[in-house]
Amino acid sequence: MLECREKATPDMFGELLRNASAVGDLRNCPGNCGEKLRIRRVLMNSPEIITIGLVWDSDHSDLAEDVIHSLGTILRLGDLFYRVTEDKAKQAELYLVGVVCYYGKHYSTFFFQTKIRKWIYFDDAHVKEIGPKWKDVVSRCIKGHYKPLLMLYADPRGTPVSAQDLASRLDLHHYTKAYYDSEDSGREPSISSDTRTDSSTDSYSYKHSHSHHESMASHFSSDSQGTVICNPDNDSASHSSLENTGTSVYTFTLESNTV
Repeated sequence: MLECREKATPDMFGELLRNASAVGDLRNCPGNCGEKLRIRRVLMNSPEIITIGLVWDSDHSDLAEDVIHSLGTILRLGDLFYRVTEDKAKQAELYLVGVVCYYGKHYSTFFFQTKIRKWIYFDDAHVKEIGPKWKDVVSRCIKGHYKPLLMLYADPRGTPVSAQDLASRLDLHHYTKAYYDSEDSGREPSISSDTRTDSSTDSYSYKHSHSHHESMASHFSSDSQGTVICNPDNDSASHSSLENTGTSVYTFTLESNTV
């Protein structure tokens, strides 16, 4: 799927997702010429949070380790979409701040804690520090046979939403003033403007060949656009526009041979 001939790295994760989302997504030509047109998605806003969902077709997959190694900790909106209209979005880099994993009918999560600059593992009531580097999470996932289901990327320049504002929007009258005034009220940014989760390219030396990365992209297929509003552009059936209120959700299906 990737046209470049260089060895693939997690820096290509956005491009991998963009190509994967186009697999099999063909539409009839509006001119009734009989040709099939590939959908090209255009981002028309600048979301502060991107959520990538992976749907596995089996509880036991031979792609799990390859997928984990392919995950990038930096997601560039310009790589993820065919075209980005806003200047802010063109320059945006969102950092991986959380991963939800699955193994053996059980869910656990990894989140990056910016105050101590470490990845934290949450398994029900069990909480454990994993380490400061993304490679520490990769090693833990491979050792525990965890499959990533949901990745959360956040813009460090994003504007935090206070619990008060959120409560007023949702009309949550049962929230008390004591909760609003607590230090966990959400008034502080979830990630600070100078915070970066470590770069994937520096985290480990794992390398894929181009042919293997191409095979990986072919196993990703776009399943849905989640909560994102996706409408065909009026001018062309080969484009679609994505607009929402600041959070974008994408879902991909992973198809593999079972072991």
